[in-house]
Amino acid sequence: MEDADTFLSDLEGVLNNYREYLNTKELPELKEHFLLYKSVFDGFTSLLLKKGLITEDPYKYDEKISEVKAPSKHPVTDSEKGGEISQRLSQFERQLDFLNHFFQFSVDFMTLPRIKDITSIVRWINWDNLSSASTEVNTQILGEIADKIKQGTDPMSISILTDSIKKLNSMSKHMLSILKKVSAYQREKYKFDVRSNILVPLSITQEQIAGNENDFFRLVKNNFRQKMGEGVPFIKSLLMEIRAEEISPEKEELKKEILKKLEVKKKVKKKKKVNYRPLVMESLKILSSAGPVLNDALNKIQENSRLLQSRNLTFGEKFRIWIMNLSGKSKNSVYEIEYFDEMTSVQKRTKIDFDAFLEQGFKEARIISALGNKVSATWQKLEKAPEETILTFLDKHIAAARNISLKLDPLNVYFKSELSPAERNRIRGIKLEVSSIKSSLQKAHKKRLEYVSRMEEMTQMEKLGIDTSEEE
Repeated sequence: MEDADTFLSDLEGVLNNYREYLNTKELPELKEHFLLYKSVFDGFTSLLLKKGLITEDPYKYDEKISEVKAPSKHPVTDSEKGGEISQRLSQFERQLDFLNHFFQFSVDFMTLPRIKDITSIVRWINWDNLSSASTEVNTQILGEIADKIKQGTDPMSISILTDSIKKLNSMSKHMLSILKKVSAYQREKYKFDVRSNILVPLSITQEQIAGNENDFFRLVKNNFRQKMGEGVPFIKSLLMEIRAEEISPEKEELKKEILKKLEVKKKVKKKKKVNYRPLVMESLKILSSAGPVLNDALNKIQENSRLLQSRNLTFGEKFRIWIMNLSGKSKNSVYEIEYFDEMTSVQKRTKIDFDAFLEQGFKEARIISALGNKVSATWQKLEKAPEETILTFLDKHIAAARNISLKLDPLNVYFKSELSPAERNRIRGIKLEVSSIKSSLQKAHKKRLEYVSRMEEMTQMEKLGIDTSEEE
């Protein structure tokens, strides 16, 4: 009996743990699913009522409910289908109301008979096979009704119907999986109570259990009501399981399987190093948005330069160009502009070789535009690069794009100053582009700083011996 005592002790422990698990995790989830199920079901029946496919039940609130009970599944004639399914759906709705507002979702209250009744509610309609070909009468009738909507010309109703059926099917399966767990607990708890209240106190031996099957059942039944209490059903199939677990050649394996089935598996929370790489990659994506805008601004500036070059030249300007051509000097346009350097807060004057400026600008626009395309060579290379390399890239190209953008508006100012009042109106404005480029560069730089700040903080914490890893 030492082995039996050990098994009973182990079984009691796992039953207590599983009971706690069901009460705190699974049953609150089951209750929440019934609330959601009722909400979706109400939408489903409202659609049928709106389409005139079912009718309101005039006796809807007359029936008093004290226990869960699924509506009838009895066959009906074709002439009775409409009225009968309307009434049954109304009864089903009231059962859901009772479950949501009056039923106790606790292990102690959910006895095996009640679990059976709730399961019959969940299975009352087979949402997974809602078809006129179903062999179950209510599912068949509802399938015929659903087909009428699907064959109609109202896409909104078809969408609502399809979505409702899909959700009701998914929730039904999940609720049944929870009910299966509660049922498994109650079955093993029932067998535990029979063992601890009848078999052990009455010192029923292995020989008695292994003897005539009917004699064993009779022996248990004669003491059942006194030892188990009123209201507990005598379930012969579970007594047969007890018998097999005590005398069959596989009895040890059967007992191990019971303990394993009821074991609450605690999830081991794995830890991983905090990954801030997405921040620096996000900075690249933000920077990429400045590329196309910079390209547009450069195109406008190029057109404005051409406008300046094609204006009516004076005799002196034509003579200077003629001399330059004779001497073989560069024909490149050089513009002297004033601009405000935001980094030093100083107004500066500089000469710009316009062709070189455009070449550099368009090249920069191409590079940072490529960051917005994940299949581009630039992005692919950076995606595999160390974070230090990405930071260097960001610093270089944020600075380059900023330096180019600072000179765009001053160039336009210069072009306007060199043109006659009548020609100035033909200059294309770039203030919106410059503002957009500036905004993108600031956001990219801010995201980069966020990355650097987080990394520095993590480094300092690790130096202090603080664990910076996070749970997966």
